Amino acid sequence: MVAAVFGIEDDIAGVEVVFGVVKEDDGVEEGGGAVVLWAREEGGGDVVWCRVDLVWWRLKNGVFIKIRVVLFLALEQRYSLLINGAMKGFFAAQRGLRQGDPMSPLLFVICMEYLSRVLHKLSDLQQFKFHPRCKELKLTHMCFADDLILCCRGEFASIYLLMGAFKLFSHTSGLKANIQKSAMYTSGMPADEVQRIVETSGFTLSKLPFRYLGVPICSRRISAGQCEVILDKMMARIKLWSSRNLSYMARAQLINSVLISIHTYWAQVYVLPQKVLQDVNKICRAFLWSGEYYSSKPGYIAWEQVCSRKENGGLGFRDVRTWNIASMGKYVWAISTKQDNVWIKWVHSVYIKEAEWWSYSPKVDASWYWKKICQVKELLKVHYTSDELKAMHRYSVKNVYEKLKGEQERIVWGKMVWNRLSLPKHRFIHWLAVQGKLQTAEKLKHIGVSANDTCLLCGSYAETHQHLFFHCKFSSECMQGIKLWLGVKTRTMDLHQLSRGIRRGSRTKFQKQVILAGITAVIYYIWRIRNGCYWDHKVETISSSIKRIQADVKLRIAAVLPNKITNRDKQWFLSL
Repeated sequence: MVAAVFGIEDDIAGVEVVFGVVKEDDGVEEGGGAVVLWAREEGGGDVVWCRVDLVWWRLKNGVFIKIRVVLFLALEQRYSLLINGAMKGFFAAQRGLRQGDPMSPLLFVICMEYLSRVLHKLSDLQQFKFHPRCKELKLTHMCFADDLILCCRGEFASIYLLMGAFKLFSHTSGLKANIQKSAMYTSGMPADEVQRIVETSGFTLSKLPFRYLGVPICSRRISAGQCEVILDKMMARIKLWSSRNLSYMARAQLINSVLISIHTYWAQVYVLPQKVLQDVNKICRAFLWSGEYYSSKPGYIAWEQVCSRKENGGLGFRDVRTWNIASMGKYVWAISTKQDNVWIKWVHSVYIKEAEWWSYSPKVDASWYWKKICQVKELLKVHYTSDELKAMHRYSVKNVYEKLKGEQERIVWGKMVWNRLSLPKHRFIHWLAVQGKLQTAEKLKHIGVSANDTCLLCGSYAETHQHLFFHCKFSSECMQGIKLWLGVKTRTMDLHQLSRGIRRGSRTKFQKQVILAGITAVIYYIWRIRNGCYWDHKVETISSSIKRIQADVKLRIAAVLPNKITNRDKQWFLSL
């Protein structure tokens, strides 16, 4: 392929177009090719209004009066200063609008519209040749914010005409290219031709990959090394948090809202390498269980289960691989429904042509990026038919993700653990306890960490989950004290049966939630006191433990008390 590209596009879908037209320089080809990345100056928003007025007069005489009104309002704007609490005078603006002004986007669109029309007129000239993969669409440029890509065939005449049109735009609007932030990329062009273009344009000759909208643009399959910036960002965040004493639930919240979200943007652009996705999981797993970005010790619960929904026994983390496929599936859906954007038109003109998309297979010489999108299509075909995909009026990554994950078995204790009236840190310990995954003395002896499995609180029996929370004298008296406080009469000695008994009781929904919050608090404090006994060799009295549990439960419920509760429930809670 022979090509020339100068600059950048309007949204993420534009990245796909850039992937299709860039190519490594692998020798001289007939016709030549070039790519130039151009970036506007940071102060480029300072455009003089009278020039914009002149531009629109040349383009379309009928809008001259409207622009004159905007011009008058902009130049007649006055300002005042607040000095020592007093307003000081009004003075008229001396310059045009700058970046950050509410009218700046309108001004920018007007300028870019002029550039588009100039380039459109240029493309009608017989001497100008389009980029080989942009000829059918007559695509000459793509623009996003202050970045611009210009593309044409890799020959001096076409590039010279592009530079001439660009110079006309700069002279008219006052916007000029920042040479330090601009670059040219060539493919299949003779060295003397490339040198001639570099000397004429003043741009720097560079090589792929280059970075656009935060992601690398490359002609070959993206490597794990190019995605290390994702891992670096995650590790930098964890280094900031590692100095804080975060609970398990705090770490879980940070993973769900911050760490996993860091890769989300990249997941919308690439099918990320498996090694990168595995490293993302490793970092998140290490932070959850150890508070660091690297840890060689295994987690208490398999990561696949942790990444399942809460009603299925997990923490609700996203499975990064499945999320990546669901995010990239948006392009499969966009092609199926023939969305109206440049990329859809481009792939139909270059790759799909008259073929039927659902049965389409990429050719051997297709770009690596296009082959990855076709692979995503094959994965979606397992769960969707063509008609089902077309029936989506709007693509939802979340819904497709849930579909790809499939139905999973619901657990019966989910509502007991993830009760809104419980403190978040209490919920996490309860989540581990109900699955028997806490590191009790019996478990530590089993894995060879400890030689003694005796209960630290009573010193009589092996410290299993069942003994620690129900049979231990200290724990049973704490549990019985909270049950008596909440009016619970069941004598069950199992967390699952206790949960089932409370949910099937005759109390109101609010009262059941308060009782479950109390049980969750007892489990948390028993585990906390047990750890204090191990590390500090101290054990609180039963009465003080019960008082602390009661205080925590009442403070938490008072803070998140539902707005719609009956007076009877309110009086019941206040009487506790």
